[in-house]
Amino acid sequence: AKIRAAVDARRDPDTIIVARTDAETMDECIRRGQAYAEAGADLIQPISRCVKSKADLVALRQAVGKPLSLQILGWLEDELSPEEIAEVAGFATFPLVPLMTATQALVDNLSVLARDHSTRNLPRARTQPQVFKSLIGYSRIEELQDKYIRAR
Repeated sequence: AKIRAAVDARRDPDTIIVARTDAETMDECIRRGQAYAEAGADLIQPISRCVKSKADLVALRQAVGKPLSLQILGWLEDELSPEEIAEVAGFATFPLVPLMTATQALVDNLSVLARDHSTRNLPRARTQPQVFKSLIGYSRIEELQDKYIRAR
């Protein structure tokens, strides 16, 4: 019902409806995926541990008749090539890569900072303030400050 409701509520044809399943068995994952596809989902996203191989992904993709949405984690990251991902997925995300990359950079720099009490020998480059401000849309914050705070 939720997928049909999302399909009915879609106003922009570029909106993609991804149906997620955390089924515990491949049979249940396929059954749910087929139901989601019939309800109008554009992609099926298996998020459970029941999918254990590329063959499982191919079987799911074929059974549901829709591309998959994959979160590339764990064995998927280690065992699937970009070409293999493209065979079954409409799109794929790598949700932990940014977090783990940033975490390692923090560990590296903060370890040196704790040891040396100086930023002179940090092993990882830091983002320049202007680049950071641009990334977070700081100019918009300044516009709002000018409009609402400084205008008093």
